[in-house]
Amino acid sequence: MLFPEFAKQLVSKQNKQISLNKLSIQKLVEGFSYIYDVKQLVIKNKGFVIFSTLFFILSFIIENINGRFWLNDFKVYYLAAQALLEGKEVYGVPFGLNTGFYKYSPFILFGFFPLSVLPYFIASTIHFILISVSSILVILIIQKMMQQYIFKTGNKVQSLLLSVSFICILTHLVRELHMGNMNMILLLLLSVGFLFTLKSKYILGGICIGIVIVTKPYFLLLMLPFVFHKKIKVIVSAIGTIIFSFFGTFFVFGFSKAISLHQSWVAAMLEHNNYITSHETVLSLIKYYIYPSAPNSFQYIGLALVVIIYFLIFIYRNIIAKKSLQKSKNENVYFIIECYTLLAIIPNLLLTDTEHFLFSLPLIILLLNYLFIYKHLLPIVFFSILIFLYEGNSSDILGNRLADKFDEMGMLGISNLFIIMFSIYVIFKNNILPYNKDAISEKPSSF
Repeated sequence: MLFPEFAKQLVSKQNKQISLNKLSIQKLVEGFSYIYDVKQLVIKNKGFVIFSTLFFILSFIIENINGRFWLNDFKVYYLAAQALLEGKEVYGVPFGLNTGFYKYSPFILFGFFPLSVLPYFIASTIHFILISVSSILVILIIQKMMQQYIFKTGNKVQSLLLSVSFICILTHLVRELHMGNMNMILLLLLSVGFLFTLKSKYILGGICIGIVIVTKPYFLLLMLPFVFHKKIKVIVSAIGTIIFSFFGTFFVFGFSKAISLHQSWVAAMLEHNNYITSHETVLSLIKYYIYPSAPNSFQYIGLALVVIIYFLIFIYRNIIAKKSLQKSKNENVYFIIECYTLLAIIPNLLLTDTEHFLFSLPLIILLLNYLFIYKHLLPIVFFSILIFLYEGNSSDILGNRLADKFDEMGMLGISNLFIIMFSIYVIFKNNILPYNKDAISEKPSSF
């Protein structure tokens, strides 16, 4: 009796090993398939890729010729990583410019350790390339989601569409490159996280979202769609990533040092509002146009209103979806729109620099897809005006005097709010969310 029992256990172990091997091979194949997908995206849109790559090369050359290849924001990450490695103070110390304070998680500096041991020019060049590649990839990935989940149709001039979207953000992208910030890298991580979520790769999606939240905690606002759409596995994975970031710091630096670093990080985030100003927030717009003595607490009221409005819209569209029996069919579409709409409004709610308005890129791509498909004149004119205001706070476009006036009037913030409202209007009024595969070809209501 012992031999048959032993044989059964042996066969069972072999079957388990075979299953594990199959799973490993499957994961490997999936990994290569993602690389293949990216390659296909690049090949399919090679006109846009060539156009944008030439811009980045030209920008790199011009910045160096003019002696302006500074990347001051990156210099903060670079010097802060060096300081952390050397056991020096990281927070409350200006690195480079007077406002060059490091204000992110100590864990994020782990990613900058390899660059911090290189000469600054080489390290900053690598970071410049990372921003450039991230910018190209994020536009391709967002367009992939728009086509696959929202419009469900190809576009014969897709490279042109993507090139136009690239031009629409050019003013802010030039600043992003000049400062060496990482907003485009974070936007790429978020978009990849959303795409993984849509493809039911919840752990990978949660890791991407968790890294972004650890970098900038205000991205916690983006958890609302995950909560309401019951993406529990992604939430758990994101929380696990955040917890790992804390324990990673404890493991490397010890308990007392890690506690001190995190306390300094919280203090740096709170101090951030004392040395940065913005005319683009809802609070600033209220002070300029309506109520000059509005208290700063209005900022938090605005944030609470966004959450409440989102909650009410979510309930409303659920009621409509139930009546039409189409809730499950459009779930992914709503999820994408809600994530990117909340992302776009963040710089209108919080004190940030203007490069954060790059987070409206997904909505700009959404609107361009709509305009390229339906070709209505009035929406095209309205969109063009919005983009002019969105990019108009540039002295290179308007001159110093007029650009300063645009900035004082908060034109960027106003245009961003209208881009958000225009996107919501287009989605709900013009039947952009198709209930069947042929709905996109139907003529929408007039603008």
